[in-house]
This record gives sequence, structure tokens and C-alpha cells, in this order.
Amino acid sequence: LSERCKTAGGSFFDSLSVVGDCYILKHVLHDWTDEKCGEILRNVGKIMGPESKLLIMESILAPDDYDLQMIDFMIWIEADGKERSISDFETLLKSADFKISRLITIPPGKYTIIEAVLNK
Repeated sequence: LSERCKTAGGSFFDSLSVVGDCYILKHVLHDWTDEKCGEILRNVGKIMGPESKLLIMESILAPDDYDLQMIDFMIWIEADGKERSISDFETLLKSADFKISRLITIPPGKYTIIEAVLNK
């Protein structure tokens, strides 16, 4: 696997330089406003090929998940970010020319992998 995977450091607010088949954002987007998330997603989208995938690993906010709603409140206070619902992610991704291609729930259900592709 090590010959097929690379990690790259840097700021996702700058242009990315590593071309790949798959990009992963794990627990990144909840720390940022919708505007900053759009900037991050557009920077990833600029470097992605037509067959590339973006995997977003985040908690998904549900109306009856009071624990995650409390975390959402804390993230808003500490980082001006927020937890998002699937609908929020759809809107966010659409604004950056992505679409959701698949959702993978990781048991026991608190975390989801959102597989997104370019909407072109």
C-alpha cells in the first residue's frame, strides 16, 4: 500500500500540488465556516482528475442526536465551525462543483464517509 499512497503536508487554503486518485479530508470541514469549506473543496477540486474521488470523514448531524448537537455548539464557540447534516453537505459540495456519489456509515453510526466526485 505504501507504494500507492502519499501523504502531503501544507495548507489546504493554498493550491494543492499532489495529483491523485483519492483525496481524504478527515475531521477537517467541521472546523470551518461554509465559506472556508468551499475554499478548501474548490482547491481540492482544481487538482482532481475526472475519475478521482474525495472522501470526507465527518460526524453527521441528525435532529435527534443531542450529543452531537452539544459538540456542534462547542465547535461553533471554539472554531467558528459546525457539524453538518447530509443536506448541509449536499449544499456545500454543490457550491464547489461536487456531488455525493456514496455514503458509508461507520458503525456504531456516529461517523460517515461521504464519497464525492466532481460534478462536471
